[in-house]
Amino acid sequence: GEYVKLEANDDYFGGRPYLDTVTVKTIPDSNAAVAQLKAGDIDFFVVPGTDFDTVKTFGNVKVKSDLGLNYSYIGWNEKKELFKDKKVRQALTYALDRQAMVDQVLNGDGKVADVPESPLSWNYPKSKVPTFDYNPKKAKQLLKEAGWEDHDGDGYLDKDGKKFSFEIKTNQGNKIREDLAVVVQQQLKEVGIEAKPRIVEFSALIEQTSAPNWDYDALLLGWSLATFPDQFSIFHSSQSKNGLNNIWYKNPKVDKLLEEAKSITDRKEYQKKYEEIYKLIAEDQPYSFLFYYNYHRAMPNNLQGYVFHPKNDLYNIEKWWLDQK
Repeated sequence: GEYVKLEANDDYFGGRPYLDTVTVKTIPDSNAAVAQLKAGDIDFFVVPGTDFDTVKTFGNVKVKSDLGLNYSYIGWNEKKELFKDKKVRQALTYALDRQAMVDQVLNGDGKVADVPESPLSWNYPKSKVPTFDYNPKKAKQLLKEAGWEDHDGDGYLDKDGKKFSFEIKTNQGNKIREDLAVVVQQQLKEVGIEAKPRIVEFSALIEQTSAPNWDYDALLLGWSLATFPDQFSIFHSSQSKNGLNNIWYKNPKVDKLLEEAKSITDRKEYQKKYEEIYKLIAEDQPYSFLFYYNYHRAMPNNLQGYVFHPKNDLYNIEKWWLDQK
Protein backbone atom coordinates (compact mmCIF):
# COMPACT_ATOMS: atom_id res chain seq x y z
CA GLY A 1 0.00 0.00 0.00
CA GLU A 2 3.02 2.34 -0.04
CA TYR A 3 4.69 1.88 -3.42
CA VAL A 4 5.18 -0.29 -6.49
CA LYS A 5 8.76 -0.67 -7.76
CA LEU A 6 9.25 -1.36 -11.46
CA GLU A 7 12.51 -2.77 -12.79
CA ALA A 8 13.81 -2.48 -16.34
CA ASN A 9 13.13 -5.52 -18.51
CA ASP A 10 16.35 -6.43 -20.36
CA ASP A 11 14.30 -8.36 -22.94
CA TYR A 12 11.69 -5.66 -23.67
CA PHE A 13 10.85 -5.81 -27.38
CA GLY A 14 11.47 -2.11 -27.87
CA GLY A 15 14.91 -2.30 -26.30
CA ARG A 16 15.98 -2.16 -22.68
CA PRO A 17 14.57 0.95 -20.92
CA TYR A 18 17.20 3.56 -20.07
CA LEU A 19 16.08 3.90 -16.44
CA ASP A 20 16.96 0.93 -14.20
CA THR A 21 13.99 1.37 -11.86
CA VAL A 22 10.88 3.49 -11.39
CA THR A 23 9.12 3.59 -8.03
CA VAL A 24 5.47 4.63 -8.00
CA LYS A 25 4.52 5.88 -4.53
CA THR A 26 1.03 5.98 -3.02
CA ILE A 27 0.39 9.46 -1.59
CA PRO A 28 -3.30 9.96 -0.69
CA ASP A 29 -3.11 13.73 -0.19
CA SER A 30 -2.04 16.22 -2.87
CA ASN A 31 -0.62 18.67 -0.29
CA ALA A 32 1.68 15.94 1.02
CA ALA A 33 2.71 15.10 -2.54
CA VAL A 34 3.62 18.73 -3.27
CA ALA A 35 5.71 18.86 -0.08
CA GLN A 36 7.51 15.66 -1.10
CA LEU A 37 8.13 17.07 -4.57
CA LYS A 38 9.73 20.19 -3.10
CA ALA A 39 11.88 18.10 -0.76
CA GLY A 40 13.03 15.85 -3.58
CA ASP A 41 11.36 12.76 -2.10
CA ILE A 42 9.44 12.31 -5.38
CA ASP A 43 10.58 13.37 -8.85
CA PHE A 44 7.46 13.24 -11.03
CA PHE A 45 3.97 14.43 -10.15
CA VAL A 46 0.74 15.44 -11.90
CA VAL A 47 0.24 18.87 -10.35
CA PRO A 48 -3.30 20.09 -9.48
CA GLY A 49 -4.12 23.49 -10.96
CA THR A 50 -4.37 24.95 -7.46
CA ASP A 51 -0.68 24.11 -6.84
CA PHE A 52 0.64 25.03 -10.27
CA ASP A 53 1.99 28.50 -9.36
CA THR A 54 3.62 27.09 -6.23
CA VAL A 55 5.34 24.20 -7.99
CA LYS A 56 6.66 26.51 -10.73
CA THR A 57 8.84 28.15 -8.07
CA PHE A 58 10.56 24.87 -7.14
CA GLY A 59 14.14 24.92 -8.40
CA ASN A 60 14.49 21.14 -8.62
CA VAL A 61 11.76 20.48 -11.21
CA LYS A 62 10.38 21.73 -14.51
CA VAL A 63 6.68 21.69 -15.40
CA LYS A 64 5.21 20.61 -18.75
CA SER A 65 1.57 21.58 -19.43
CA ASP A 66 -1.14 20.88 -21.98
CA LEU A 67 -4.86 20.15 -22.21
CA GLY A 68 -5.82 16.72 -20.93
CA LEU A 69 -8.50 14.27 -22.06
CA ASN A 70 -10.84 15.05 -19.20
CA TYR A 71 -13.72 17.05 -17.84
CA SER A 72 -15.20 17.83 -14.43
CA TYR A 73 -18.92 17.63 -13.74
CA ILE A 74 -21.73 17.54 -11.21
CA GLY A 75 -23.93 14.49 -11.74
CA TRP A 76 -27.58 14.73 -10.64
CA ASN A 77 -28.98 11.43 -9.37
CA GLU A 78 -32.20 11.03 -11.35
CA LYS A 79 -33.47 8.36 -8.97
CA LYS A 80 -34.06 11.32 -6.64
CA GLU A 81 -37.32 13.22 -7.15
CA LEU A 82 -35.41 16.53 -6.96
CA PHE A 83 -33.56 15.92 -10.22
CA LYS A 84 -36.07 14.10 -12.42
CA ASP A 85 -37.32 17.28 -14.11
CA LYS A 86 -35.13 18.44 -17.01
CA LYS A 87 -36.04 22.07 -16.27
CA VAL A 88 -34.58 21.72 -12.78
CA ARG A 89 -31.32 20.27 -14.09
CA GLN A 90 -31.05 23.05 -16.66
CA ALA A 91 -31.76 25.62 -13.94
CA LEU A 92 -28.98 24.19 -11.78
CA THR A 93 -26.48 24.71 -14.60
CA TYR A 94 -27.78 28.23 -15.29
CA ALA A 95 -27.17 28.96 -11.59
CA LEU A 96 -23.52 27.93 -11.76
CA ASP A 97 -20.93 30.52 -12.78
CA ARG A 98 -18.56 28.03 -14.37
CA GLN A 99 -16.26 30.69 -15.79
CA ALA A 100 -15.80 32.04 -12.26
CA MET A 101 -14.89 28.50 -11.17
CA VAL A 102 -12.22 28.36 -13.86
CA ASP A 103 -10.93 31.83 -12.96
CA GLN A 104 -10.99 31.47 -9.17
CA VAL A 105 -10.50 27.79 -8.38
CA LEU A 106 -8.32 26.86 -11.36
CA ASN A 107 -6.62 30.27 -11.55
CA GLY A 108 -7.80 30.55 -15.15
CA ASP A 109 -6.24 27.22 -15.98
CA GLY A 110 -9.11 25.58 -17.85
CA LYS A 111 -12.04 26.02 -20.21
CA VAL A 112 -15.81 25.84 -19.58
CA ALA A 113 -17.31 22.56 -20.82
CA ASP A 114 -20.71 21.99 -22.46
CA VAL A 115 -20.45 18.35 -23.58
CA PRO A 116 -18.85 15.14 -22.26
CA GLU A 117 -16.04 15.26 -24.80
CA SER A 118 -12.66 16.97 -24.85
CA PRO A 119 -11.78 19.60 -27.49
CA LEU A 120 -8.72 17.40 -28.10
CA SER A 121 -10.91 14.68 -29.59
CA TRP A 122 -11.71 14.31 -33.30
CA ASN A 123 -15.26 13.57 -32.08
CA TYR A 124 -15.75 16.95 -30.39
CA PRO A 125 -18.98 18.40 -31.91
CA LYS A 126 -18.45 20.82 -34.76
CA SER A 127 -22.03 22.14 -34.72
CA LYS A 128 -23.55 24.12 -31.85
CA VAL A 129 -25.10 22.28 -28.91
CA PRO A 130 -27.50 23.73 -26.29
CA THR A 131 -25.56 25.78 -23.75
CA PHE A 132 -26.53 27.12 -20.34
CA ASP A 133 -24.32 30.09 -19.59
CA TYR A 134 -24.49 31.69 -16.15
CA ASN A 135 -27.94 33.26 -15.78
CA PRO A 136 -29.42 33.22 -12.24
CA LYS A 137 -32.56 35.00 -13.47
CA LYS A 138 -33.22 32.26 -16.01
CA ALA A 139 -32.48 29.64 -13.35
CA LYS A 140 -35.12 31.11 -11.03
CA GLN A 141 -37.64 31.30 -13.87
CA LEU A 142 -37.18 27.60 -14.76
CA LEU A 143 -37.37 26.58 -11.11
CA LYS A 144 -40.61 28.54 -10.72
CA GLU A 145 -42.02 26.80 -13.80
CA ALA A 146 -41.11 23.50 -12.15
CA GLY A 147 -43.04 24.52 -9.01
CA TRP A 148 -40.13 25.66 -6.83
CA GLU A 149 -40.70 28.97 -4.99
CA ASP A 150 -39.89 30.40 -1.57
CA HIS A 151 -43.35 30.04 -0.07
CA ASP A 152 -42.33 30.35 3.60
CA GLY A 153 -39.88 33.26 3.21
CA ASP A 154 -36.82 31.48 4.65
CA GLY A 155 -34.64 32.27 1.63
CA TYR A 156 -34.82 28.76 0.21
CA LEU A 157 -37.11 27.35 -2.44
CA ASP A 158 -39.71 24.79 -1.47
CA LYS A 159 -42.34 22.66 -3.17
CA ASP A 160 -45.19 20.75 -1.53
CA GLY A 161 -43.71 21.66 1.84
CA LYS A 162 -40.28 20.23 0.99
CA LYS A 163 -37.16 22.42 0.94
CA PHE A 164 -34.86 22.29 -2.10
CA SER A 165 -31.92 20.84 -0.21
CA PHE A 166 -29.42 18.12 -1.03
CA GLU A 167 -25.90 16.83 -0.39
CA ILE A 168 -23.15 17.15 -2.96
CA LYS A 169 -20.48 14.52 -2.47
CA THR A 170 -16.90 14.59 -3.65
CA ASN A 171 -13.67 12.82 -2.81
CA GLN A 172 -11.32 13.74 -0.01
CA GLY A 173 -7.76 14.77 -0.88
CA ASN A 174 -8.65 16.52 -4.14
CA LYS A 175 -8.25 20.18 -3.19
CA ILE A 176 -9.85 21.51 -6.38
CA ARG A 177 -13.00 19.48 -5.83
CA GLU A 178 -13.14 20.34 -2.14
CA ASP A 179 -12.91 24.06 -3.03
CA LEU A 180 -15.43 23.66 -5.85
CA ALA A 181 -17.98 22.08 -3.54
CA VAL A 182 -17.95 25.24 -1.42
CA VAL A 183 -18.23 27.47 -4.51
CA VAL A 184 -21.20 25.42 -5.75
CA GLN A 185 -22.82 25.77 -2.33
CA GLN A 186 -22.43 29.56 -2.46
CA GLN A 187 -23.64 29.95 -6.04
CA LEU A 188 -26.73 27.76 -5.62
CA LYS A 189 -27.66 29.61 -2.44
CA GLU A 190 -28.06 32.73 -4.62
CA VAL A 191 -31.06 31.11 -6.33
CA GLY A 192 -32.53 29.65 -3.12
CA ILE A 193 -31.06 26.14 -3.19
CA GLU A 194 -29.27 24.53 -0.26
CA ALA A 195 -26.36 22.35 -1.42
CA LYS A 196 -24.44 20.78 1.46
CA PRO A 197 -20.87 19.67 0.62
CA ARG A 198 -19.90 16.25 1.92
CA ILE A 199 -16.26 15.25 1.54
CA VAL A 200 -15.81 11.48 1.53
CA GLU A 201 -12.73 9.23 1.40
CA PHE A 202 -12.49 7.96 -2.18
CA SER A 203 -13.01 4.23 -1.61
CA ALA A 204 -16.03 5.01 0.60
CA LEU A 205 -17.39 7.32 -2.09
CA ILE A 206 -17.15 4.58 -4.72
CA GLU A 207 -18.97 2.20 -2.36
CA GLN A 208 -21.72 4.72 -1.66
CA THR A 209 -22.27 5.51 -5.34
CA SER A 210 -22.37 1.91 -6.55
CA ALA A 211 -24.79 -1.01 -6.24
CA PRO A 212 -26.49 -1.83 -3.99
CA ASN A 213 -26.13 1.42 -1.99
CA TRP A 214 -26.79 4.36 -4.34
CA ASP A 215 -26.40 6.63 -1.30
CA TYR A 216 -26.05 10.10 -2.79
CA ASP A 217 -27.91 13.09 -4.22
CA ALA A 218 -25.31 14.75 -6.42
CA LEU A 219 -21.69 13.95 -7.29
CA LEU A 220 -18.85 16.37 -7.97
CA LEU A 221 -16.35 14.31 -9.92
CA GLY A 222 -14.54 14.09 -13.24
CA TRP A 223 -13.90 11.69 -16.08
CA SER A 224 -10.58 10.88 -17.64
CA LEU A 225 -11.60 10.05 -21.19
CA ALA A 226 -10.55 7.20 -23.43
CA THR A 227 -8.67 7.98 -26.62
CA PHE A 228 -11.56 6.43 -28.58
CA PRO A 229 -14.76 8.43 -27.95
CA ASP A 230 -17.56 6.09 -26.87
CA GLN A 231 -20.19 7.35 -24.40
CA PHE A 232 -22.21 4.12 -24.19
CA SER A 233 -20.93 2.97 -20.79
CA ILE A 234 -21.65 6.34 -19.15
CA PHE A 235 -24.95 7.48 -20.68
CA HIS A 236 -26.81 4.38 -21.94
CA SER A 237 -29.65 3.47 -19.57
CA SER A 238 -28.58 -0.20 -19.50
CA GLN A 239 -25.43 0.90 -17.67
CA SER A 240 -27.26 2.31 -14.64
CA LYS A 241 -27.54 -0.64 -12.30
CA ASN A 242 -24.02 -2.04 -12.55
CA GLY A 243 -22.27 0.25 -15.03
CA LEU A 244 -20.89 3.78 -15.06
CA ASN A 245 -24.27 5.50 -15.52
CA ASN A 246 -24.60 5.94 -11.77
CA ILE A 247 -26.86 8.99 -12.06
CA TRP A 248 -29.59 6.85 -13.69
CA TYR A 249 -29.88 8.94 -16.83
CA LYS A 250 -32.36 7.58 -19.36
CA ASN A 251 -33.35 8.95 -22.74
CA PRO A 252 -34.66 6.37 -25.26
CA LYS A 253 -33.44 8.50 -28.20
CA VAL A 254 -29.93 8.66 -26.74
CA ASP A 255 -30.02 4.90 -26.08
CA LYS A 256 -30.96 4.21 -29.70
CA LEU A 257 -28.28 6.51 -31.12
CA LEU A 258 -25.59 5.07 -28.84
CA GLU A 259 -26.53 1.58 -29.98
CA GLU A 260 -26.44 2.61 -33.64
CA ALA A 261 -23.04 4.24 -33.23
CA LYS A 262 -21.60 0.92 -32.03
CA SER A 263 -21.91 -0.55 -35.55
CA ILE A 264 -20.45 2.44 -37.44
CA THR A 265 -16.93 2.02 -38.81
CA ASP A 266 -16.65 5.26 -40.81
CA ARG A 267 -15.24 8.10 -38.73
CA LYS A 268 -17.30 10.86 -40.38
CA GLU A 269 -20.54 8.90 -39.96
CA TYR A 270 -19.63 8.17 -36.34
CA GLN A 271 -19.02 11.84 -35.67
CA LYS A 272 -22.33 12.80 -37.33
CA LYS A 273 -24.20 10.33 -35.12
CA TYR A 274 -22.48 11.70 -32.04
CA GLU A 275 -23.41 15.26 -32.96
CA GLU A 276 -27.04 14.17 -32.38
CA ILE A 277 -26.10 12.38 -29.16
CA TYR A 278 -24.26 15.37 -27.73
CA LYS A 279 -27.11 17.75 -28.56
CA LEU A 280 -29.60 15.56 -26.70
CA ILE A 281 -27.32 15.05 -23.69
CA ALA A 282 -26.54 18.77 -23.53
CA GLU A 283 -30.27 19.53 -23.64
CA ASP A 284 -31.05 17.00 -20.88
CA GLN A 285 -28.23 18.13 -18.57
CA PRO A 286 -27.85 14.82 -16.68
CA TYR A 287 -24.57 16.43 -15.66
CA SER A 288 -23.74 20.06 -15.21
CA PHE A 289 -20.57 19.99 -17.31
CA LEU A 290 -18.13 22.26 -15.51
CA PHE A 291 -14.79 22.55 -17.30
CA TYR A 292 -11.86 20.93 -19.04
CA TYR A 293 -8.61 21.42 -17.21
CA ASN A 294 -4.97 21.41 -18.20
CA TYR A 295 -2.55 18.72 -17.13
CA HIS A 296 0.63 19.88 -15.44
CA ARG A 297 3.38 17.35 -14.94
CA ALA A 298 6.37 18.20 -12.79
CA MET A 299 9.58 16.31 -13.50
CA PRO A 300 13.34 16.57 -12.86
CA ASN A 301 15.10 19.39 -14.67
CA ASN A 302 17.47 16.88 -16.24
CA LEU A 303 14.79 14.45 -17.49
CA GLN A 304 15.13 13.79 -21.22
CA GLY A 305 12.92 11.83 -23.63
CA TYR A 306 9.60 12.98 -22.15
CA VAL A 307 6.75 13.29 -24.67
CA PHE A 308 3.39 14.77 -23.61
CA HIS A 309 0.42 12.44 -23.94
CA PRO A 310 -3.03 13.65 -22.84
CA LYS A 311 -3.97 10.27 -21.40
CA ASN A 312 -0.81 8.51 -20.28
CA ASP A 313 1.35 10.19 -17.63
CA LEU A 314 4.20 7.73 -18.19
CA TYR A 315 3.97 7.61 -21.98
CA ASN A 316 7.17 6.44 -23.68
CA ILE A 317 8.83 5.94 -20.28
CA GLU A 318 11.23 3.35 -21.67
CA LYS A 319 12.88 6.25 -23.56
CA TRP A 320 13.22 8.54 -20.54
CA TRP A 321 16.70 9.20 -19.22
CA LEU A 322 18.45 11.55 -16.81
CA ASP A 323 21.18 13.80 -18.17
CA GLN A 324 24.00 13.50 -15.62
CA LYS A 325 25.84 16.48 -17.17
